[in-house]
Amino acid sequence: MVDPLVIIDAKGTVIAANNACERVLGWSPESLIGQPLTCLMPTSYRPLHDGYIQRFLETQEQRIIGIGRELQAVTRSGDAIIIHLSVSHC
Repeated sequence: MVDPLVIIDAKGTVIAANNACERVLGWSPESLIGQPLTCLMPTSYRPLHDGYIQRFLETQEQRIIGIGRELQAVTRSGDAIIIHLSVSHC
């Protein structure tokens, strides 16, 4: 896969990542696993993320799932980049 792929658990912790994460985001899969997904977000979005997960778990309302969007991500070195986010639920 050419694009970074990150899989999180219900707590927002990264449980799997592919090799493209290192090329694009600066995180090797091994270093990203166990980190909170928020490490890839600008600091202004981090406090909101847990609420988004909790709301989905409680309501199953899909506000982002299945909808792509462009937003900012933060690389391991702290640089902001624009990504196209695609979220799915298994």
